[in-house]
Amino acid sequence: MYFTYYTNTCKYLTKQLLLNKDYKFIDVKNNEIKNIDEIIIAEMGYNEKYNFMTKWLTSSCKKLGYIRDDYWHYTLNHKFKEEYIQWIDMSKPHLYHLEVNLISTCNLKCKSCSHFSQLCKSPDIMKLEDFEDYMKRLSSIQIVNLYLLGGEPTLIKDLPERFKIARKYFPDSTIAVLTNGTMLQQKDDTFYDSIRDNGIEIVLSLYPKYKHDEIKIRNFLIKKKVKFCIKRIITFIKTLTENNNNDPFISQTKCLCEQCRFLHTDGRIYKCPISKMGLLMNEEYGTKFPESKSVTIEELVLNPSILDGPVEMCYYCSEKPKELNWKESKVVKRGDWIV
Repeated sequence: MYFTYYTNTCKYLTKQLLLNKDYKFIDVKNNEIKNIDEIIIAEMGYNEKYNFMTKWLTSSCKKLGYIRDDYWHYTLNHKFKEEYIQWIDMSKPHLYHLEVNLISTCNLKCKSCSHFSQLCKSPDIMKLEDFEDYMKRLSSIQIVNLYLLGGEPTLIKDLPERFKIARKYFPDSTIAVLTNGTMLQQKDDTFYDSIRDNGIEIVLSLYPKYKHDEIKIRNFLIKKKVKFCIKRIITFIKTLTENNNNDPFISQTKCLCEQCRFLHTDGRIYKCPISKMGLLMNEEYGTKFPESKSVTIEELVLNPSILDGPVEMCYYCSEKPKELNWKESKVVKRGDWIV
């Protein structure tokens, strides 16, 4: 029998699962469950309590499945199918989400960018040979979602080759490239051939400035026969405070990066992009954010949960982050990130 872990945003999936008699639906927030052999996690919650619950539930599981990210993005209007589940071999270690920072700079200047791209003095592109080395060393663990991003990754000329490398080492993972979409219509056939051949999903952040282009870009990508998701982003969140008096267990319940392990161009893995890229604030504005714990690829492979829980920067993340309407910064200021 299959079970599903869910949060409130998974109501559609719940209905789909209940149509199949092989699935039994359980709300883990209101039920104590023991001796589960198999479980499907429909959505990973950012709340630390849910993360703990997930670990508790799966600790005795023999078979664990995640609903693939591209199911959520692309097929919500279709009948649920077994192929939308990405099964994990519980005898091997796995990581739910890894972001690979291919480039630090961007062609936009979004206020409160969580990757601090406006503050990067140089592109800091991850070398192709380093990228393959990192993917090879990581391939001994299962990665559910592998996100290739920046900065703006479409600024990189050899991106098609990176798609091929990523798929070579992670044949079963959901692999996506995250982009603002402004350069997609300028990419040649080599780019789109590699997207299709390697099963890469394009996740496009559509900002208000470009909303009039949505139909045009959607039709363009349909014509290219690629899998894509357009996310309409209308707000950004600034989270940092200059004091370390925040309770990280409270701030993590509101943190969009809690699951986002972050592979930097230096080859080390950080808890999230802010814990690494936020240090650019020190160089630019003289803030005193601390260096946070990071690990080598080998350390992560041995223990994928090594970065669970708060790191030094978490104490500087506000318990009450501020949401603001998306806009580009004409003049980049310290206050773009400080609550």
